[in-house]
Amino acid sequence: MEKILVSDAGGQSSRIAYIYDALSARSPLSRPRFRLLSDGTRCAVAAEGEPDGQIGGALRDIVAETLAIGCKYARLSSCLALERLTLRERKLFLCALIAADLPAEKKYIRSRLRGESCALDGFAAFRMGGLREKWDRIVSFVPPDFTREEMEHFMRYFVDGNAGRVYLRGGRVYDEDYRLCRRGRLVGAEAPGELAAETEILLCGAAEVHVCRPLSGPAVDFLRRYYGARTVFDGGEGICGQAGKKTKIPRENG
Repeated sequence: MEKILVSDAGGQSSRIAYIYDALSARSPLSRPRFRLLSDGTRCAVAAEGEPDGQIGGALRDIVAETLAIGCKYARLSSCLALERLTLRERKLFLCALIAADLPAEKKYIRSRLRGESCALDGFAAFRMGGLREKWDRIVSFVPPDFTREEMEHFMRYFVDGNAGRVYLRGGRVYDEDYRLCRRGRLVGAEAPGELAAETEILLCGAAEVHVCRPLSGPAVDFLRRYYGARTVFDGGEGICGQAGKKTKIPRENG
């Protein structure tokens, strides 16, 4: 039996909470084999499974995702002032920068996850030097007077290179397997007023957005500006599909 422990500094950690929730969404509810632990100074997710089995593989994939998104956002947001962009534009641009290399950077991190335990804070400090150097090069490529027009050009270029689709329902985003997406939590975007839908769409690397409910406000402008004809509006609350095929999106659990 494989036993894996993923820990982080502090009695509470948003990264550990994200890992636990993401693992819960992927695992059969009838056989939970993981739990949250805390001793007041560190917290952790402990998981058990067969060697190289479903639980262990899913956990390592989620850990790689957590570090690739959270650490890169922290690095870029602390180094890029982007003074000619609004706060909203700045967050969208940073999310697109993260998502552009996310598959490759997740693969890099996952290849370096070895052994039966991982300390997120220690791994980020001592085993991600290559990625930090890469992120610093990205920072050097963005000029201090980076403009809105340059940002929008990059955003469209990014969307044009994407593949796959997501489903937008009531301000929440679901991936192609109809799982609720919560990657925005890793960049401080959870509630609808905090660009939750827009950041989720970008961090999923979506090429198409299927809208399951009428939209209004900033999300409409975001889709019109960056996705255009790649936005598919579908009739019927909670029903999405293409070419006559309908798929029911699961109800939110809270």
